Amino acid sequence: MSGVTYSTGNAPMMALLQITVPNVLLGRVLSLLNVVWGIAGPLGLMDCRTRLAR
Repeated sequence: MSGVTYSTGNAPMMALLQITVPNVLLGRVLSLLNVVWGIAGPLGLMDCRTRLAR
């Protein structure tokens, strides 16, 4: 289920980023977005584990 929601939300967001961000900065913006996603995943798992331990 999460794969369906991820793809339906991710495709329009990427298209919007590619339209609005200048080509010169697009690589940096997408790299920053990947870093944020990479950090958000483990943080979300740690928060979930903390809440379940209560």
